[in-house]
Amino acid sequence: MAVAEALTVHQLREVMATFAQLLEQHKAVINALNVYPVPDGDTGTNMTLTVTSVVAELDGVAEADDVAAVCKAISHGSLMGARGNSGVILSQILRGIAEEVRDAGVATIGPEVLARALARASDGAYGAVLKPVEGTILTVVREASEGATAAAAGAGRCSSACWRAAPPAAALAHARSVAGAGRGGRGRRRRHETAAPARRRPGRRRRPAPARTARRGVGGHRGGWRAPRSRPRR
Repeated sequence: MAVAEALTVHQLREVMATFAQLLEQHKAVINALNVYPVPDGDTGTNMTLTVTSVVAELDGVAEADDVAAVCKAISHGSLMGARGNSGVILSQILRGIAEEVRDAGVATIGPEVLARALARASDGAYGAVLKPVEGTILTVVREASEGATAAAAGAGRCSSACWRAAPPAAALAHARSVAGAGRGGRGRRRRHETAAPARRRPGRRRRPAPARTARRGVGGHRGGWRAPRSRPRR
């Protein structure tokens, strides 16, 4: 299978459309994985609505090879359609990518431009969160940025670096999963690859209680030997 050396504007539009379709297909799974920061079960829905807004904005752009117009539609659509915390973070990621591509002023998106776009997206995502926590979509976009930068420099493959399992936060490890938004950012991933190993809660171990054994004496009495009772004489 041939690997494209660069993305055209048309392919960028296709990427966003495919992303929206995949989110819609896996929305229920992402909602079920939504355990952080609160298990409200709407991360998949919010991410889907956010990207759907981007696709609707792109539908209003002509099919001409106008990079600036497409990037503007992605940025504006994600901003106006952001829903919930996950949607806001996702919108910052999409805006970072779109603005970097627009500022590059290129007709196609090559490895170097993509690496810079993902780095800008990562900075924007982390900047949108007051207390960033790893094991979420923040980790996904950061590792994607690092993988793309290494691949652009010829030091590695972007695919392997972008999609390896993210180190989960303590709260996520206790729930045996990564955050729902992290799953949404990964796209098509098997659920068992995102599961975190269970951890024992810290604390003192209780010693097992000693087994109680009852001794029986003569005549079946508990507690040892007892003298037999004498019968009164008649």
